Amino acid sequence: MFENYDDKYSLLFSESQYKESTQVHDDGNEDVWYNLGYSYKSNGLVKDIVRYSLNPYKFNVERSVCGVEPDEWFICDMYTRHKKQSTAVIVQIHHHKFTEGEPSFSSLDDETGRFLYEDAKKISPNTERIVQIVFNNGKTKYQARYLDNRGEYYYFKNIHITGPTGIQIQQEQKSVIEDIKEVFSQKDTVFEKNVMAWSKEGCEKIKNTKIAIVGLGGLGSAIAFLLSRSGFQNLY
Repeated sequence: MFENYDDKYSLLFSESQYKESTQVHDDGNEDVWYNLGYSYKSNGLVKDIVRYSLNPYKFNVERSVCGVEPDEWFICDMYTRHKKQSTAVIVQIHHHKFTEGEPSFSSLDDETGRFLYEDAKKISPNTERIVQIVFNNGKTKYQARYLDNRGEYYYFKNIHITGPTGIQIQQEQKSVIEDIKEVFSQKDTVFEKNVMAWSKEGCEKIKNTKIAIVGLGGLGSAIAFLLSRSGFQNLY
């Protein structure tokens, strides 16, 4: 069941979004959080970036040891924001506190994912995926998957978390900050999202590309600034 790991897909959080979305109550009942995000493709890879963290506990939530049912007003608010902001992805994070070891998705999780996808697709044609993450008690292990228009669940390994110290990959507990230093020969992390989006090899190509800008007036100077922030270091 878990052998179809998708190496061409990744999910990206900021550090603050990830911390907020993995908060749990200090009791034995389950917890759930939702996020909205955008999707794009780069070098054959699909990348979903979380943009909005939604707190269901601002509304009434029915919690028990074997399930969580958000208030209908929260679901309505989530779908409204999903359509208004034209987001492509809804992320559901679920905490199974009764599981100490490797967590797994239940039949209820299966039904919830399909229900969310069908509803979200009706409300917004921009809907591309429903992502589900389930944690065990203590948040030491998790499983992650997504559902799209193919109608099947696809499991993936890595959740990327961007923070002040670089990009941490949750599953493998490693950082690509060394790739940033190697490509750009500097200690700051201004280019961390570039490496995440375009890979180390892509950033090498950008760094070595030569670009001529004719005129440095209002438009030309703005273009030069944006190109330099993107990693282009040979501007003429």
